[in-house]
This record gives sequence, structure tokens and C-alpha cells, in this order.
Amino acid sequence: MKTITNWPLAMAILSLSISTFVTGAAVAPALGKIANAFPGASPLAIQMVISLPAIAIIPASLGSGRLARLLGKRRLTLLGMLVYIAGGTGAALAPSMTVLLAFRMILGLGAGVLLPLSIALIADFYTGPARTRLTGYSGGVAGLGGTVITLLAGWLGNWGWRQVFGVYLVMAVPLVLCILFLKEPEAPAEEDTITKAGGILALWLNPQVIKASGLMFFITVMVFAVPLYMAIYMQDMGTGGPLEASWIMVMPNLAGIFSGLVFSDFKRVFRKQAYPAGFLLLAGGFFILGMAARLPFLIAGAFVFGAGLGLLNPLNYLRVVNAVPLEGAPLSLAVANSFMFLAQFTAPLVYSVLMASSLITTMGSVYLLNAVVSVSVALFLGVRGWVQDKQPV
Repeated sequence: MKTITNWPLAMAILSLSISTFVTGAAVAPALGKIANAFPGASPLAIQMVISLPAIAIIPASLGSGRLARLLGKRRLTLLGMLVYIAGGTGAALAPSMTVLLAFRMILGLGAGVLLPLSIALIADFYTGPARTRLTGYSGGVAGLGGTVITLLAGWLGNWGWRQVFGVYLVMAVPLVLCILFLKEPEAPAEEDTITKAGGILALWLNPQVIKASGLMFFITVMVFAVPLYMAIYMQDMGTGGPLEASWIMVMPNLAGIFSGLVFSDFKRVFRKQAYPAGFLLLAGGFFILGMAARLPFLIAGAFVFGAGLGLLNPLNYLRVVNAVPLEGAPLSLAVANSFMFLAQFTAPLVYSVLMASSLITTMGSVYLLNAVVSVSVALFLGVRGWVQDKQPV
């Protein structure tokens, strides 16, 4: 299918991308109130309210490919959304921190199922330019969802910590759309190579999957410097508090909407220089963040940085789904997503080591270092792409 003809189906699939931004960090505005509600909970337990879903996402993502073959992708998608909504909203009723964390684990299991399916279903129903366009649109939908949900969570948090978990009810919209319009993809005509001996290992060792997963890990470590240090950075500079920091957090989501809309044309124009262009945008955003001393410049830097991220993520997803047989897309995407969530746990350790080594001395130098690294990667990939274009066919 080269053109997007069934828009209700496309909208149902695209709506799944909302889950990308509604998992762990959605309840961050209420962490202070959650800590007050459970005074006996340790600081680690409070932090796990945010991080625990990512732990559950990894095994659920890796198991989603096998579950899809057993249950069918449509049925698994609906089941994943029900688990997601139950885990997300159920935490509002938790009488203890232990129960709350159990619901957070359930939320992560649902998210782990949905994340690879949100891209795999695009690959199932669309090919060529239509696949590229919808993969870009999925990033835009994720950005739009992240913007709305961040603001909604902040508003709900004003009413109380239990109310903030109501933000997960937004997944009821994708659930209704998928019930109405999502159909089961046709089984591939070719033999299921994933069930052959060594088939799964071949996916794990696929060079394109390895490269894309590595890039996602690397990019996520850099990107995570923004939520980790932005509030402290702004406090040190005296440029604002939590409310102003939330404005900056929203900017990458807004930029992602724009990037998603132009992604297909961007990829067509830049071709092998698409990755370098994305990293240059990332570098520009980090440089502005590192040099900024006023709130408007921080907002601008976050937007530029988000535009680069909004182009690099769909590039990696396309690289994964185009490198494997159709039935292997869910597992390969799960591998890539697992590296991304693993990076979220690794990032604080990486920056702690850099700070201990005195390579990073201020919060601003975190962003400047990432700017230098991003430029270096852009130059390396740009030169490599130029050399490949010059080689005789």
C-alpha cells in the first residue's frame, strides 16, 4: 500500500504513539505530594514511581513478538491498552507505597506491549513513502500527546496526588479507535523465518538493528540530561522554578509535532545526510541550553533540541523495521526500545562519573559537552555518507 487510503485505520494506529509519553514521567509533577502522602517511604521508593515502569517495559517489549504470534496483533493491542489503563489509574487507589509500585509495574507491562506495536502495525499495513510518512506522523502524535499530557498532569496535580493518575485515562481514546477501526494484519505470505532455528538470534545480530539500538541508547543518554538537570540548572541561574521548568519540558514535545509533519520530506531531501542533519539540530539545541542565561533562550534551545530528537527517533525506527522480515518487526523494535529504556537508567550513572572526573563542572557544561559530542557524531556520519555516495556502484 503506497498511499494512505484508510485514514480511520491510520488514526487508530497513530493514536498508540501517545503511550510513548504517558508512561513514567507523566506523574512527575505530583512526586512531592506522593512523598508527603507516604512519609515512611524511602527516597529510592519515591524515585521508583517514575523509573519502575521502564524496568517492566523491557521484558514486556521483548516478549511482545511471541505474544503477537500467539494472540494476534489486534487482540494483543487491545489487551495491552487495558493493562496500561488499569495499571495507570489503579495507582490512584493505592493504600500503600508497595501497592502503588505494583500498579506502576503493571503500567510498564502494558506500555512494553504497546511501544513496539505502535510502529510494527505501521509496517504491517503500509510500505514505501506511506510507511515513512506515518512513521514521522507517529512522532508528531507522540509529541502532541506529550504536550497535552504534561500540562494536564500538572493541572491534575494541583488537586491532589491521587488525581494525577487520572491522566492515564487518555488511553481510552486509542482504545475506542482500535476497537472500531483496527483490523488484524494479514499473515506474511512467506514462511515465518522467525520461528526457524536461529531466527530470533538473527534479529538480535542484524547489523542495522544493532546500529539503530546503539544510536537510540546513545541519544537517550544525552537527551536525559534535560529532565535530570534542567530544574537544578534553572534554580542555580535564578531563571525560574518548577512552573518555568515545565514550559521547557513541553518544548521538545511541541518540536516533535513539527518534526513529525515534515519527516517524510526531510528524509527525501537529505537522504544519507538525514542523520547528520538531525544530530546538528540536537547539537544546536544543547549549545543554546548550555550558553543560555535567560528563560526565552532556554525555551528556544529546548525547541531546537526537540526538533532534532523528533527527526532522529523515526529515522531509527524506520531503520529497524526496514532491516528485518515483516513478522520480525515487533521483536526488533522491542530490542531497540529496550536499549532506549536501559539508557534512562544508565544516564544518571554516566553523568555522575563525568562529574566525579571533573570533565563536567557545572550544569551548563553538561549541555555544552553534549553539543560537542553531537557535532562530532554529525561530522563522522556526514563524511561517511559523503564517501559512500562517491563510491562507484
